[in-house]
Amino acid sequence: MNAPTPPPNPLEEGALAAAQTANNFFKTFMNNQCHICWGMFTKVSQERFLAWCVDDLYKKHPQAVEASQIGPKEVRLLLERNDQLMIKSFWKRFFALCGANEIYRYGYFAPDLERSSEKETMVNIRLKLPDGRQGVIPLRMIKERGDWKMGYIESELPF
Repeated sequence: MNAPTPPPNPLEEGALAAAQTANNFFKTFMNNQCHICWGMFTKVSQERFLAWCVDDLYKKHPQAVEASQIGPKEVRLLLERNDQLMIKSFWKRFFALCGANEIYRYGYFAPDLERSSEKETMVNIRLKLPDGRQGVIPLRMIKERGDWKMGYIESELPF
């Protein structure tokens, strides 16, 4: 006789969903759907990235930015619209610093059930590169407004 199937563990299901969201982020990013990726960041990460984008624009084009009075609201719209200016500045930098190509090609996303709760979980991105190098990138995933979001800044990853 078959043993009854145990009921699903909500904590485990949530952690698995967070890992799938992280995986989907990199798939979406590698398909140049940056505007969708923008919505997959936590609020904290978005705010830090917005500040960087505004500072970067002021450094590169101070007179134009000052004359047009571009601020965080306008930059947010550019990011939400997949604007080429943001692709060339912010997303290009993000791609290089986060290792998106390697994560996309060689990453395996596994939730850390010991460091999981209903609102936050760690996802370990395990990498095994063709040259034999291996590594783990710990990524905080945070539930905001009912969805798992990538806490890139909260994970203290390079940017």
